[in-house]
Amino acid sequence: LNWIHEVEVELQKVINLKGGDQNSDIEKIELLFFYCKGRYLIRCGNYQEGIRMIRRVIVLSERSGDLKSELQGHKQMIIYGIQTNNPEIMLLHITNGIKVARKFNNVLESGVLYRLYGVYHLMQGRGETAEALFMKSISLVGATDRITNTNSINLAANYNYIGEIRNQAGAFDEAMDYFNKAIHMCDYFEPSALSIFYINAGKTAFLMNNGPQMAWYLD
Repeated sequence: LNWIHEVEVELQKVINLKGGDQNSDIEKIELLFFYCKGRYLIRCGNYQEGIRMIRRVIVLSERSGDLKSELQGHKQMIIYGIQTNNPEIMLLHITNGIKVARKFNNVLESGVLYRLYGVYHLMQGRGETAEALFMKSISLVGATDRITNTNSINLAANYNYIGEIRNQAGAFDEAMDYFNKAIHMCDYFEPSALSIFYINAGKTAFLMNNGPQMAWYLD
């Protein structure tokens, strides 16, 4: 944390030189710093200080009208909610995040948030509602002009979640179709989650009593 403290000290020096009269560039740097610090602390498990930083990002960005920074703050709080199994935090920031994304008509971010909304309902055991939200996310992300790595990851994650829901329902053929869709979305790059898609497909093949196919996915 020493380097974070050093950056914070230097940033405060700049603010003090301006006599508290911050211009937009300094505010942007300050927001970015608070976001990076908060995200780092949350990843390290220092949740109390981390969420304090992220909440500060949300408040400051609301005040300045920086919708993109406000949205990033809400997304980070959703991740915190997932990590700590806190559905109330998740729901609050998912709904607020969707409102912010709509304000500047960001379809891709709306798609990401609807996927997270689906995860929220999945954690609550509401598979049918979750699947409808995953489908909505697929529709939104798929409506963007071009498929990028980020879009592909979002689509793949949605397909994987739907596959898990179909698995739980005993619809193994349908589940396998969705796991294969998730895998194929990663044809041109290999995200860290790709191994999870193969494992889920392998488990489904096992449930279908298809040993050779299971071995292929798990090889």
